[in-house]
Amino acid sequence: MAKASNAEAGEAEVPGTDNGSSTAGRRVNRVRGEGKQRKPRRRKSNPDNIARRARETSRVFPAATFSSALALAEAIQQHSAGQPIRRLTLFEKLNRSPESGPSRMMITNSNRYGLTTGGYQADVLELTDLGKVATSPETQPRERLAARFKLAIEGIPAFKLLYEKNKGQRVPPPEVLRDMLAAADVPEAYRKECVEVFLENLKFLGLLRTVAGAERIIPIEQALEEAPGTAVLPRGRPSPLRVRSSWGLRRRHRRRVVIGKPLVSSLHQSVPTEARSGSIPTWFWRR
Repeated sequence: MAKASNAEAGEAEVPGTDNGSSTAGRRVNRVRGEGKQRKPRRRKSNPDNIARRARETSRVFPAATFSSALALAEAIQQHSAGQPIRRLTLFEKLNRSPESGPSRMMITNSNRYGLTTGGYQADVLELTDLGKVATSPETQPRERLAARFKLAIEGIPAFKLLYEKNKGQRVPPPEVLRDMLAAADVPEAYRKECVEVFLENLKFLGLLRTVAGAERIIPIEQALEEAPGTAVLPRGRPSPLRVRSSWGLRRRHRRRVVIGKPLVSSLHQSVPTEARSGSIPTWFWRR
């Protein structure tokens, strides 16, 4: 009867031991608790680990080239004369959906390059000061190139690092450029894309040229010197236009004079009145 009552209570009989002993009780409790699952323990989050994972998964450079981001800034310059414009109005003029993925990406990349202010949910988009200089048709080419260089290369830490290490030299292989990006905290998954965008920006700015059969990164100072622009002269010096016209007049009339022969009537008509009246000295007309 005792054995039957134990079986009805759900206790398992262990051979070689007394059913009322403590060992049997522990065995029964272990059998009864086999179906329960333990709750996983929560590990305390380390702020350093969170920051490290964020750096490993984040892109620290724009996800598009500078030329594609510049299209949005130029559209603002064209449709609103550089003034703030409503986002819906701008994309309506561009015949594009303001809520589409490419439109949002365009606004985001334009912000990351420093061309515009206002996110893809903002009501108004506006050009920054450098964005106005980089897109205004009234800006001198030299000033426009300097502003675009600051936005496309100097304003992005990863691009600035690659430029400073390789300016004036041949372009290293892509593998070497990717290794250089480790100092700029660029995740390894994004290094190849970062190098490609950097080289495309250099081509757009005219800083990547083929010299002696090899591609070289031209310093921005050299590109600015070669760019057309109005030079600012120090005070107290004559204008180069005035000096050039004076010497051009002198050299032009010296070529027309033949020593020992009188001036031809047709040639005499083309000489300025000051020369015919004798106000210009004789040595001016001799070789």
